[in-house]
Amino acid sequence: MEEQIIEAVRPHLLLYDTNHSDYMKSKLKQEIWSAIARGLNLSNGKYHEHNLFRMQTMYKKRLEVHRTDNFI
Repeated sequence: MEEQIIEAVRPHLLLYDTNHSDYMKSKLKQEIWSAIARGLNLSNGKYHEHNLFRMQTMYKKRLEVHRTDNFI
């Protein structure tokens, strides 16, 4: 599942690139994260919101690890 999330998020630079012009647009980012969750067949409701937050956190951590690994 982790790799599927990474591949789903990769084309959406505004979710993780702090230099992207739309990075601060929370509503837009939330819509994209919701679309990603739907595309990965995650359930709706409170559970969905919790998973959405976990997906965001996991992706950011993986991206940070990847960047660190490539620069060492």
